[in-house]
Amino acid sequence: MGSLVFAAQVRVAFGFIRDYEDENRVLVLPLNNNIHRKVPGRAYRLVDDRIEWELDGVDITADEAMAPPNQARNDKLAEVVEWMTERLSDGCVDTDTLDQDALDAGISKRTYWRAIKDIPVVCTKSRIGECGKWFVSLPGSSEHEDLGF
Repeated sequence: MGSLVFAAQVRVAFGFIRDYEDENRVLVLPLNNNIHRKVPGRAYRLVDDRIEWELDGVDITADEAMAPPNQARNDKLAEVVEWMTERLSDGCVDTDTLDQDALDAGISKRTYWRAIKDIPVVCTKSRIGECGKWFVSLPGSSEHEDLGF
């Protein structure tokens, strides 16, 4: 059962989770509570090497507190998908140019390739020249014939 057994055996367990919106704040949230009604979480800050507790309870679950990084990643991916769809709306773009445009826009290569998997793009290789170039376009683009695809 791994480390789950430790939280399952106790009557009450709390998690200490750093607040992603404020790096100086720590959330103390209930993970397991089988002896009492639902209790709110608490929060504290370290100020001059001492703990300052916030007076109000925290109305957020541990799952919600740990979700923002994934949500931020999904938001960034959605932004890149939108950027790429807009970039390809003008027609075919060779992969070298698209790679450079993404880099110039501050898009990481990993997010760029995840976005390509999320968009129904068409990747084709030109038959023009000794070693053809790869092009990316949105489905239904009529430029394929012009480029010798």
